[in-house]
Amino acid sequence: PLNLIKEIVWKDGPKGMFRGLPITFLRDTPSHGVYFWIYDYSQKSLDPKNNPSSYIPTSMISSFISGGLAGIVSWWSVYPLDVVKSRIQACQAPQRGWRVVMAECIRKEGWKSLFRGIEATTVRAFIVNGTIFSVYEAVIYGLEAMQ
Repeated sequence: PLNLIKEIVWKDGPKGMFRGLPITFLRDTPSHGVYFWIYDYSQKSLDPKNNPSSYIPTSMISSFISGGLAGIVSWWSVYPLDVVKSRIQACQAPQRGWRVVMAECIRKEGWKSLFRGIEATTVRAFIVNGTIFSVYEAVIYGLEAMQ
């Protein structure tokens, strides 16, 4: 990692360490809002018996499904921005704005290039985020039970 940092700073200066930061904020801000909203909405829809005054769901299955759905929808909502972000960060050329990079992707490779790899991301998102929320809810339940 230190060699990589040295190389980036040597080639691009200190600002090279922040390549792609604006589009990362543009991607992450709405996707996290979508992520937690979808989890909450689907958790309440899948587990209507869940006590609204309690933070503990009654079903770990509903936590897994809700987390998986939240992961999928949040990735789908911003996937083209993630593709552009990755290209900006990997680019050895001078910095260009995300709109320029996106337009170039579409012009050279077609709009489908902005969704390349979404299938694998979808599968991974469901499994990883379903697991994250299930474990999180189990830990919260365990901590509540200890009190």
